[in-house]
Amino acid sequence: MNATDVYIWNSWLVYVLSIGVLLHYFSQQWFRENSHWQAYDWLLAGICISFLGKILDGIYWHAAWSALQNKAPSADALLADGTFWNLWFRQLPIIVASACHLRAAWLVYDEAPRRCCLIAAVALATGSIVWVITALLTGGIAVK
Repeated sequence: MNATDVYIWNSWLVYVLSIGVLLHYFSQQWFRENSHWQAYDWLLAGICISFLGKILDGIYWHAAWSALQNKAPSADALLADGTFWNLWFRQLPIIVASACHLRAAWLVYDEAPRRCCLIAAVALATGSIVWVITALLTGGIAVK
């Protein structure tokens, strides 16, 4: 048994536990009836979004590593496309979940609006700087 075998086995544990978390939170009253979300609602939304992203990311990489392990013809394409799908299944859910968590903090703490804006500004600035540096060092960023 190698690391890929362990990864493939553990993936199913991640899916089942993550789906359990989502079912628990989605079954709560706040999700069905609350039209004006409070901080708690935003926090739970962030948790659910991050778990959903983890499930989708895990399913994609489970398929990719299983294909590689089984020497399937699709393995090379799945691995080559992995960074594209990471944008949607790994990075986007974390960005949205983070925004939900910051919104929750905004509603609770007096200092939060200023701090949340500062966090967002720093994230955008550093992300832009890293993107420009990467583009300069690599001769451009390839987009599929």
